[in-house]
Amino acid sequence: MKVATIGGGTGQSVILRALKGFDCEITAIVGMADSGGSSGILRDDLKMLPPGDIRHCLLALTSKNNTFCELLNYRFEEGTLKGHNLGNIFLAGLYKVDGDFVSAVQRLSKLLDVSDKVLPVTLDCVHLFCELESGIIVKKEDEIDSFRSTGNDKIKRAWLEPDALLYQPVLQAIENADYLIIGPGDLYT
Repeated sequence: MKVATIGGGTGQSVILRALKGFDCEITAIVGMADSGGSSGILRDDLKMLPPGDIRHCLLALTSKNNTFCELLNYRFEEGTLKGHNLGNIFLAGLYKVDGDFVSAVQRLSKLLDVSDKVLPVTLDCVHLFCELESGIIVKKEDEIDSFRSTGNDKIKRAWLEPDALLYQPVLQAIENADYLIIGPGDLYT
């Protein structure tokens, strides 16, 4: 049985942990619009795709429970690295060494002994935008989160900028899936 999940944030990793208990081939298709926190900083500084949701998915699919996994979840609490997650930095390092985000994800997947696939939905650097019922346009996922948590204005429409191309292996995974699970990202976006 082949299962493809589409999501991001921490919601998808929860679904993946549950699916690990079933006899199935899993492909996690991960959104690439994260612009907040450590992922947002690394994406801006290093001109790379956001690593955080990919890291969450890889750790959810690994059968390992060791010091390396614990380190990949470690978040710095002070100094210049405050707020950064070591796993995000590690994935950024692999990206800089390989020069290719997908290759970096595959290398981390091998290190974690993940037999399932984790794919970015696009290789294009995109940002999430939304128009609220009041007509206000809010840019980037992290700003949408901040704005939505303080107001009652509902989202009228949402879109990505720039337009993005679907990463071809994602289309193949969806077409070959027996089951497709579309899961939550976070509460606001």
